[in-house]
Amino acid sequence: GLNHPLRITVHGPPDRPAGTYEGTLRLSADGWQAAVPLRLKVWDFALPRESSLRTAFGLSAGRIRQYHGLEGRDELRGVLDLYFRDFAAHRIAPYDPAPLDPIRVDFPTGRAGNPEDLVARMDFAAFDRQCEKNLDGLGFNTFRVKLQGMPGGTFHARRRGRAGSFEQGTAEYEALMADQGRQLVAHLRQKGWLETAYCYWFDEPQPRDYPFVAEGMALLKRAAPGLTRMLTEQPEQALIGSVDLWCPVVGAVGPQAIRAARARGERVWWYLCTSPKAPHI
Repeated sequence: GLNHPLRITVHGPPDRPAGTYEGTLRLSADGWQAAVPLRLKVWDFALPRESSLRTAFGLSAGRIRQYHGLEGRDELRGVLDLYFRDFAAHRIAPYDPAPLDPIRVDFPTGRAGNPEDLVARMDFAAFDRQCEKNLDGLGFNTFRVKLQGMPGGTFHARRRGRAGSFEQGTAEYEALMADQGRQLVAHLRQKGWLETAYCYWFDEPQPRDYPFVAEGMALLKRAAPGLTRMLTEQPEQALIGSVDLWCPVVGAVGPQAIRAARARGERVWWYLCTSPKAPHI
């Protein structure tokens, strides 16, 4: 005695000839069956594999493990792959295409020495395998990367950076961050992924955070020139020159500010998170 809606998505191969196709959807249950006619029009073009609309959606492997009651890394990896395929089918990109296989970075520990002798040991092998499958294979058009040792925190609290034994502000720290950044940018460029990568290391700063954020962004530019610096904030005078990619709440920025940012060579995304309210979406 209840109505139950069904949503059906039909996928056609990209080389399917244009035309009208007809078929029948058959439904059955105990003591009941029905046939529903289907008519499908196929157009004479195919959508490109990679979407032109840039997106960045949070997708937590930990939450997926918890929700599905998964046990073991292999089981989690299998279900995560299904989520990635569903993201690709709906033309959206997750923050991280390789959450179980991050870039491994090892910093030396010990006492201060000659900064020129300090090297960040980086292992891209597992990360590359997943990105070749998900970036190259599924066509995700953005992804988030991190520099280990960056200062961090949120608008609630902040912390200084540390690379191995060396704290932010020392010559050793600067040398290790620059070596890491050099290797990261070179590797992403060689793989063809640099233009789709962005570094999102601080979230929704308050004005009191702006000097801290500007300092961190300057560090990023010194350490990893060419890597896009993203910030979830609207263009503000105190931050201009520190951000390559602004991502404000949609109601916090207007067309004039967007045009000005583009004129400076910057990009602008937008997002929503419990706000803004009507009349915005």
